[in-house]
Formats: sequence, C-alpha cells, structure tokens
Amino acid sequence: TLQYTFLKTCYNYFLGHVPENIKLETIYKTSKDNTIPSGDDHYAPFIKSLVSVKKLKSHKEAKSPLVIIMCVSARRSVSILKNLSSLKIPILKLFAKHMNYAEQGKLLSKGCGICVGTPGRLLKLLEDEALSLHKTQMIVLDGWADTKGFTVCTLRDTAVDLMKFLETGGGFRIG
Repeated sequence: TLQYTFLKTCYNYFLGHVPENIKLETIYKTSKDNTIPSGDDHYAPFIKSLVSVKKLKSHKEAKSPLVIIMCVSARRSVSILKNLSSLKIPILKLFAKHMNYAEQGKLLSKGCGICVGTPGRLLKLLEDEALSLHKTQMIVLDGWADTKGFTVCTLRDTAVDLMKFLETGGGFRIG
C-alpha cells in the first residue's frame, strides 16, 4: 500500500533501515473509512468513528493514552486541540511550549484517552518511560502541511523523532 511504501522510505532515509520490531505489514489499507478528510474540523468525527467517547472518557491507564496524535508543531497541536474540544473529554497537550516536561509526566501518570503533541516531546517522554504504548490503540500522524509544504513526516526535525518514536515503541504495530 501507499502507507507501507511511504513509511519504509522514511525509515530508510532518516534511520538507514527499518527496525526489526516495526511491523510495517500491518498498516491499514487506505480507504474512506480510515482516512481523515482535509481540514481541521474533521478530527473529532474521525476519532469518534474509531473509538467511543465513553471509552475515551473512562480510560485511566497510567502513562498509556488510547489515542496519540502527532503534529508538526505546537501551533498545529493547538489547532487540533480546538477541534477536539467538541468531544468534551480531557486531552493532554504534549509539546514543549505548553508546560514543562515534569508536569506532562505527572499528567500522563493519571491516565487520559487522547494526547496531542510533537514527535520530539513524545519521544522524550517515551524514552524516559513517562509515556508507554502498551494500551495505546491508535497513533494518528497529522498530514497537515505548513506554509513550506512540510508535514510531521517530511520535516527533518520531526521526521527523525517520529521514526525513533516508532522504533522505541517496542513492537508497536502501525495501523
């Protein structure tokens, strides 16, 4: 599929190899059911179509949110957070410009259904074991392009951290 080819190319370009613990073969085939239409106002309906709001509200697993949304920047994260506010559930903001790292770790230890952040901060939290993927069901890679045309997967600063995040995840299946 297109996603398989894209991620394999990214891994080879940014890390020089595809880590053994990454199961690229499990990527969903692109369909209208699992692709977010363009525009910020589609995140809440997309998430609701995949995970019930009741499940997101009741999820209290320490350090392991059900859904992680990775964005190219803190500004983009804030834009997505505004759209997700219609879900009326607590959502963690995991990027450097919002709050310090220690505070984010404390909030993660209380559990949450969704977190939105940048690959750099998410990687740091994962490496320091403040974040875990053992109960995470979905990682959403935001496809929004900035004014220069870069996405979370193509901007060198975020792409390297994204690939390391997925590698560090320890066998997490991409899908």
